[in-house]
Amino acid sequence: MGICFIGKRKFRDFIDNYIEPRPGIFKDYETGEVLGEHSGVHHFTLGQRVPGITKGQVPFYIAKLIASSQEISVVRGATHPALFMRRCLTEPPIWVSGYAPKLPSSDYSFQWQNKWRAVPALIAPISDSSGLSICLEKPMRCVASGQHAALYHRNVCLGGAVIRKSISLAEEGLTEPYTGWCVSDYELGYKTTN
Repeated sequence: MGICFIGKRKFRDFIDNYIEPRPGIFKDYETGEVLGEHSGVHHFTLGQRVPGITKGQVPFYIAKLIASSQEISVVRGATHPALFMRRCLTEPPIWVSGYAPKLPSSDYSFQWQNKWRAVPALIAPISDSSGLSICLEKPMRCVASGQHAALYHRNVCLGGAVIRKSISLAEEGLTEPYTGWCVSDYELGYKTTN
């Protein structure tokens, strides 16, 4: 069951009932400078604006969470390339039919989180059969390890896999801000019926 099923309550209060707080640090992704302290990585998510850290006018955002060391890497500005990824690697997939579709192929699409549209992707098996390599047509914001990738052919779900690693545009060498992301291009609009 996903965390979205906890209902309306303060997430910090809810999660503290189940996970013991472990102090850690906020560290600048680019310089390594320690910018502050926190009470546990479990209180934060990728892409979240960092509360309480101010250094100039531009806010900081969470680019990387390292649970083992309780270190949170932060970047300045919402368009920093460390917040966007074009590629990810998954754990072994589970196929709805029980059989893998024709791979590699760019006939498929990738969806993560229930609020984003599926996007075109090149999906290929990793040579040692340990999972999939997914290369998106366009970068997406804050795709995180541990999230689930749903894989589609048109409107048919083929299967899915847990994301093992996402590779940010910064890790690929991009140093300039990425401005090609617009929430409205990818956000699903769910209609409610009465």
